[in-house]
Amino acid sequence: MGDFADTYREKTISGEEDAMEKRRFTRVPFRPMAYVRWRDRNLRGTVENLSLKGLLVRTEEQLPVGSVAEITIYLEGTRSRLDKSLNLRGEVRRCEEGGISMEFREMDVETFGYLRDVIAFNAGDGDRVTEEFCTAIARKRRTGG
Repeated sequence: MGDFADTYREKTISGEEDAMEKRRFTRVPFRPMAYVRWRDRNLRGTVENLSLKGLLVRTEEQLPVGSVAEITIYLEGTRSRLDKSLNLRGEVRRCEEGGISMEFREMDVETFGYLRDVIAFNAGDGDRVTEEFCTAIARKRRTGG
């Protein structure tokens, strides 16, 4: 696998493995700016790592675990000018000193496509990223979730 790719097991909010959620997703380091909006609060931070399932935002501010917030990730191009933002909804799964881990809850098809491309490019294995997503969807359908 690529030097940038890493995998992780999803954890429940309490930090214990959830038997129903043993999916694995490629996680890549990725450092764009991100804004998280929850109620009347706007947090600014830097994405530390990203997967199709969620992200870790480095910020000094915290949000309550379980809260659902709007996330905006700003992508910038290098060779050709790509100024694009990804807008998603995510749930705070864990807070730690200097960061918030969030699990994605909603995104549109275009955002999913950009997200998948970013992860596939940084992981160096687009087929694996697609397979992980398809496996997760099939599992969700089987369990009715």
